[in-house]
Amino acid sequence: MAREGNRSAEAVIYENNRPFTVKIDYSGGSNPIYIAKAQAGTLVSESFWQILKLTWDGSNCTDVKWADGVTTFTKVYNDRATYTYS
Repeated sequence: MAREGNRSAEAVIYENNRPFTVKIDYSGGSNPIYIAKAQAGTLVSESFWQILKLTWDGSNCTDVKWADGVTTFTKVYNDRATYTYS
């Protein structure tokens, strides 16, 4: 669930004929902050998410970093704000 003042979006995409859920969290403002992907049906409390964080300067994305510096599907979506991104 999005925090007050924040927005989120969710979509199902297909990669190699496999469905994935993609969640986007907009933390106040119009720029997405967190983008996460997991196999469709994965709960947001399960540790099977791949999460990245975007850094913005105005309307320009200046950096893309991964939760705990890894691209593996080992993170919990609900914990996205608690990870270290590199």
